[in-house]
Amino acid sequence: GQLNPAPLASFQWAAILHLKRRFGVGPNMLRNLVLEARNIRRQEFYQVRDWLAFLPIRSLRIEGNPFEQGLPSYRYVLIQDLRALGTLNGAAITDSERANAFKKVEEMQR
Repeated sequence: GQLNPAPLASFQWAAILHLKRRFGVGPNMLRNLVLEARNIRRQEFYQVRDWLAFLPIRSLRIEGNPFEQGLPSYRYVLIQDLRALGTLNGAAITDSERANAFKKVEEMQR
């Protein structure tokens, strides 16, 4: 076989281990990750976001989770912290969203 041109670092493997334990997600599922309707609550959202931030996720589907009720601007949180992300819940991330994500997250924290 061929060597992986971008092997994962140890901290990335640690994030995958957490995702595997909680959601059954393995390293081959990272590029297009589906976490729809996985009962992710608001108090758990930021922990999941931290795990995802270390990984090269291009597309993420995370709709249908309870955290959406109390965190309407979660899209901006994910756009800000998941730098490789290109689509979220099937919608492409626009340049404007990426540029304004920090400002939106800052406003949420006030």
